[in-house]
Amino acid sequence: NLPVANVAEQSNDTLGYKVTMSSANAGVLKNGALGSLAYTAKYNGVTVTLSATAQQVTSTGATTTVVSATKPLTISYTGAAATSMMSGTYSDTLTFTIAAN
Repeated sequence: NLPVANVAEQSNDTLGYKVTMSSANAGVLKNGALGSLAYTAKYNGVTVTLSATAQQVTSTGATTTVVSATKPLTISYTGAAATSMMSGTYSDTLTFTIAAN
């Protein structure tokens, strides 16, 4: 449950909005050709599916006020013991998209 980001959601659409998230590596942290490890993520405390296909993480309904929310993103790695991992930088890219309903 390592905090890695706070995501700002802002909308002034009276019909509400949806936020989707996708993972370039489908839930795998990669270190080039040297290795990889699976990880999980929580968005606003809720476990999310890490997929290359966009997955909905927020959905709001109609509103009469501007919405401004900040939600935490945490990750946990689950793939390998630290003693079996090659040194280096492990990474993935998460893409968030907000769209009006």
